[in-house]
Amino acid sequence: MKIMEGDMSNDQLDMLKYMHGMKIGKWKDLDAQKLYEDFKFNLKLKPGKVGDVELKLDYIEPMKPLTVVSMRDAIYMGYSPLKMAFPWRYPMYTYFIDDCLTMSTSPQEIFLLHIGIKEMKGKVLIGGLGIGYVVSKVLEKDNVDKVIVVEKNKNIIKLIGNQYKKIYGDRLEIVNEDLFKYLKNTKEKFDTAHLDIWNGTNEATFYDYVLPLRRLAYKKIKKTYCWAEEQMISQIQNSLMCMMVHCEKENNRKGWNKATSIFLKNCDFNNKEKSIKDFITGIGSSKWEKKWKFE
Repeated sequence: MKIMEGDMSNDQLDMLKYMHGMKIGKWKDLDAQKLYEDFKFNLKLKPGKVGDVELKLDYIEPMKPLTVVSMRDAIYMGYSPLKMAFPWRYPMYTYFIDDCLTMSTSPQEIFLLHIGIKEMKGKVLIGGLGIGYVVSKVLEKDNVDKVIVVEKNKNIIKLIGNQYKKIYGDRLEIVNEDLFKYLKNTKEKFDTAHLDIWNGTNEATFYDYVLPLRRLAYKKIKKTYCWAEEQMISQIQNSLMCMMVHCEKENNRKGWNKATSIFLKNCDFNNKEKSIKDFITGIGSSKWEKKWKFE
């Protein structure tokens, strides 16, 4: 394994972090060796196409530097920029829906999945099947009893899900349903959940997917991980602070969408940082619902 740090100076990185509202400090700890082990995967998937879904497999030649922690991830998540080169042909699975790239096993994407996978235990809910990397890694864990995957696209289940069912048998259950509807109606309870049914990592994705899913999941899942949420939260913190400063000056409490308007209506302008923290933590709890008054 060859590890390469990012090529920007500390001053440049500090400036970028400052611009995006992050507190300046040391980088978060990252176990590069453990992460390296996660790249030694063999999904044993056969490429193919079913309806609008296509799975492809290519290989990247050994010792080619590949981004693991991008500069954007470093800015929003606080990990040091990182590249790795592997002494084997790296398997790059990609899958497409209507010829649009939806997911891959690129090291950068594996890094973001790795953060949530290590938290999974007990009875696990996985929202979105995708290529199934999360499914395979979670079911390798000794402290995982069963995995239920909720996937709304039948063709993904036919092409990819059925291959995993042959491998993992009764430990894996796949439900063909919309995740929002499933969480709203299910009587099942889970120890942990790994949710990833979106492509974006921006503020709109947080408000459209993460926030409403966390509200639905709160009473049914003990601990929920949402893919790339850490990136989104960094952006949310910065934008909410900017909105509060602007709206306080203009005496206006209207946000750019329903969620931000609710936030501005119920936040405490005299304690901005606490209001933002209260808004992005404990989503779905009775205390949160009472304070923010969502419908």
